[in-house]
Amino acid sequence: MDKKLQALLSCIWAKSNDDQPQEIHLLLFHLLESAAVALTLWQESLSPSIKKEIVDLLHLSIEETGNQLAYWVGLHDIGKASPVFQKQLEQKNPALLAEIRASGLTIKKDCPPAYHSHISAKFIHDNFVAPNEIEIAISGHHGLWDSDYSKISKDSYGLQEWDAVRNAFCGILRDAVWNQPLKTLSLDAQKKNELVAWFSGFICVADWISSDENRFPYQRKWMDPQEYFKNACSHAHQVLQDIGWIGWHSDGKILTFQEMYPDYSPNSVQQQAIDAFNDYAADSPFLMVVEAPTGCGKTEIAMFLADQWLQKKNGSGLYIAMPTQATSNSIYQRSLRVLARRYPDQKVNVVLAHGQAAWNEEMQQIRVAKVGDSKEDQSLVAAEWFQNNRKRTLLAPFGVGTVDQVFLSILQTKHFFVRLFGLKNKVIVFDEVHAYDTYMNTLFYRLLEWLHGLGASVVILSATLPEKTRAQIVAHYSGVPDEQVLPDSHYPRLTLVCAGKEPCVFPLTADSSDRTINLRWVSEEEMPSVLKEKLSEGGCVAVICNTVRKAQETFLRLKEMQMVDEEDLILFHARYPLCWREQIEQKVLKNFGKDSTLENGSRPRKAIVVATQVIEQSLDLDFDLMVSELAPVDLILQRAGRLHRHDRKDARPSKVSSPQMILVDVSQDEDGVPLVGTREPFYPKNVLLKTYHVLCEITQLQVIASTRSLIEKVYDDQENWSEFPLEWNEKLKKWQKEEIAKREIKGDDASFTLIDAPSCKRLLYRQMNQLAESDEQSVGTLERMQAKTRDGCLSVRIPCLFTRDGSALYSDLECRQLLHEGMGEGEILRAIAWNEVGISNAWLLRTIERQAQDFDQCFPNIKKLKKRKFLLFQVDQKVAKLDIGDYHLELSCELGLTYQYGGKDVGI
Repeated sequence: MDKKLQALLSCIWAKSNDDQPQEIHLLLFHLLESAAVALTLWQESLSPSIKKEIVDLLHLSIEETGNQLAYWVGLHDIGKASPVFQKQLEQKNPALLAEIRASGLTIKKDCPPAYHSHISAKFIHDNFVAPNEIEIAISGHHGLWDSDYSKISKDSYGLQEWDAVRNAFCGILRDAVWNQPLKTLSLDAQKKNELVAWFSGFICVADWISSDENRFPYQRKWMDPQEYFKNACSHAHQVLQDIGWIGWHSDGKILTFQEMYPDYSPNSVQQQAIDAFNDYAADSPFLMVVEAPTGCGKTEIAMFLADQWLQKKNGSGLYIAMPTQATSNSIYQRSLRVLARRYPDQKVNVVLAHGQAAWNEEMQQIRVAKVGDSKEDQSLVAAEWFQNNRKRTLLAPFGVGTVDQVFLSILQTKHFFVRLFGLKNKVIVFDEVHAYDTYMNTLFYRLLEWLHGLGASVVILSATLPEKTRAQIVAHYSGVPDEQVLPDSHYPRLTLVCAGKEPCVFPLTADSSDRTINLRWVSEEEMPSVLKEKLSEGGCVAVICNTVRKAQETFLRLKEMQMVDEEDLILFHARYPLCWREQIEQKVLKNFGKDSTLENGSRPRKAIVVATQVIEQSLDLDFDLMVSELAPVDLILQRAGRLHRHDRKDARPSKVSSPQMILVDVSQDEDGVPLVGTREPFYPKNVLLKTYHVLCEITQLQVIASTRSLIEKVYDDQENWSEFPLEWNEKLKKWQKEEIAKREIKGDDASFTLIDAPSCKRLLYRQMNQLAESDEQSVGTLERMQAKTRDGCLSVRIPCLFTRDGSALYSDLECRQLLHEGMGEGEILRAIAWNEVGISNAWLLRTIERQAQDFDQCFPNIKKLKKRKFLLFQVDQKVAKLDIGDYHLELSCELGLTYQYGGKDVGI
């Protein structure tokens, strides 16, 4: 290499030490290191199925494809060879800038701002260095694609001498990595979009790893580029092994169900589902929808068939998407047991993905900073590199978490494509899909389109689905118009779809005879006395309310009646600090779970759990009696799944020996129309009124025989008014029209946040909204700029701390656990996280934004607490109180958080 060129390239920097600006890392070395990481990821980490797809797209050999991708990744930061980037050290390292200028490169004093990623893409575009697909992917490696280069000024980009420098970097990359780079690709719009999305994620992963100065130290001393690349490849292998990128791969070993679950044989529904899957013989990524009553073992079906597919097709891994953090924690625990048994001789990376995952005990037990630090006999790890960053959790081969994490992959957030990259060729399991509303379904349908495009298989588990929802799911995954999806009336059933095959429905038959649940309507006033009589001989009952406020009120009424011991009257809802809620949840699971019995002392003789919807999803609980407020029929059926769920061999008291659901009646207006919606503000009034009608018509609920007809009667939008009382028709028509209009608005709201479908030609060129994820939001983030994965008001988790004297901060109500700057950062963050409460009242949140205290004042050195607010409660015996603005808040272990505005209760 020409010595003048070498001297010039020896002063073009990519990274510098903030504390010691004279310490720099040369751009050339960063480009070579990122290429080395990319090549090693290709060779060691990506699944064979992904590699085959990319090989087929590029029409190269597997080795050539790896080299080609590595070369393209190496180009990603070539835009740092530009005046606007190099000028950043003008003040901190003027000697270096003088050296660059002395070499003949122009850097003006005033350069308009420009992202180096855009300069990289412009250079690639202007000089035909790589295909348009790669140019666009590189333009977005700092978050969002942008191929509008008109905004980049000449002073920022540089004159011809800067292009000569950039071309020199390209030449060195070609010599070291791949000397026959492709310049064009011939792909249709959808294939182009899918490749750009995948490769954008690939670039980011390689860049993030190679940019870690702790793993790739600063280097300015010149070294031969080809020798440097060779050494970088060897080092990259060790780094990837340490952080968990090298580990599990499918080994092709097919297990039987009993080998995977040695404690029991498959039940009838499970065996039929397995047989149906084998008979259908999908040979490309598939969609499977399992609709069956709760307690049939749907999760085991999903995990077993996912494992079969991963082994047969060399898939990339598995993610189980749950509706809540609580259900995610439960399934994570179960999944760890299964995976430890399934892969005893491999290091399997299994992450937990949700906002409070960092404090989960099961995850903490297997969490490691370096995979090599794990115990020799430890087959499961939660590798820190994946677990400690929300954008990276989906990159791990195995994960369990909330559905929100996969929804974020198709929202207009920075680096959304990293999540898409992580989902490619995996099996994604969605549980409790019936609970999705219009907003979530809009996101879900777009996600299904992308999952199909990314070669991911999808398993959907649900106790119930309206027929039109099943048709939409099939249509959005397969591309078949929903009107061509044939209706089917079977229940339980399994639907299978894959490319090249017609959608097929397989009826399923349960092991046992249909469960019959007796229905009884009682007024709200008489409910407590009815409950007292039913429990006179003992029994465990769940009272399910639709709002936190109603649950709190009901709890207090039942407490006054003293029909059970104080410790056996439990209030369970989401408006507790996380640590309190976790204790309540564990108590509920211990007392009313599958293994709780009177004999082993874990199940109370008589108990009442007053709960909100937190109890109806994926928690394996069993009650002798159930009371429920009116809710949509699918949720009533879901709640009924916790009634006499387990066989207790005649151990239930005689008055609750037969399953009975007591429904709290609603009053009527002067026209005789039930006043639905007054206690159920979240649910559509037309759905509630139809539910009320169909349940009033029956005295017994046949769980299997009734489900399909009840669901269709309630969710059918056809104007079949004659089936309902004449005096209801006016209100029902009005409410149904309003609900359809609301659905359109919610669908539009959701669409505003979405990326385009993979088939959309404008996807790569539209300006995106750059929505804020939850960990990037402050209390004051505008709602329209949030990456919302659910409908409704903004919910922000606000830490609640305690004091007696107004100065010292405590993390517990007893004011024993003092928070102070002398504690470790992790210890402080954990204590604060455990005390967070979700608040969704928009007016209260605005008051908190304006008047609550800032953590900056207490812990100024903790970056993660910057701009965060907290509530400081004054402890008064067992209740903590706070007046903020016109709000009065109280927090107690008994009721959780309550709040009033101007002396009136406003919490719902």
